[in-house]
Amino acid sequence: PVEHGGGTVATPTGWTVVDGFPINQGGGSILSLFEIAQTASGATADAALSGGSNHMWGVIIRVRDAHPTNPYLNVAMMKQSGANTNGAAPGMKIDETDIALLAIIAYGGDLTGGISASEANASLTGVAEVYDNGTITGDGGGIIALSGTRAAIGIVAPWTSTLTSSVFISAVLAIRPQPIYTVADPW
Repeated sequence: PVEHGGGTVATPTGWTVVDGFPINQGGGSILSLFEIAQTASGATADAALSGGSNHMWGVIIRVRDAHPTNPYLNVAMMKQSGANTNGAAPGMKIDETDIALLAIIAYGGDLTGGISASEANASLTGVAEVYDNGTITGDGGGIIALSGTRAAIGIVAPWTSTLTSSVFISAVLAIRPQPIYTVADPW
């Protein structure tokens, strides 16, 4: 994920834009999202960022054991207007089992370090903060990433957190696991 204040971030070499991105908060923050094909070694080259305006802050988040060719079950997005201390990311319906969820919140404002606390989602297990940092360059902004898992089919409630007052946009990716193949009989 890359949070930027304006312009268009050029797609880094070897990466592709995730469908539906970038999304624009409309008041100082844009969220671009790129992905790279799964590597056997797990190594990922740095993503050289260019093209945004005012400021850019990006982070590489590795999702282990995601489906190699069809990783996204669902993607949900939302934006809010005006500075707020009530962080949120959208809920969604899950119609497959054993799904990992990644919530990304892109915030605008001169804030660095951890600005999110008390992250929660009662529909998930293992809710954890994966990343929380930003920049004070230009108008400033940053990225918060949260993760959790859903074993059963059903509705996932919206995510909540307490933020240092800021504008933000958020997206949630429901990520399928790598398939498990069973050989019934040798032949």
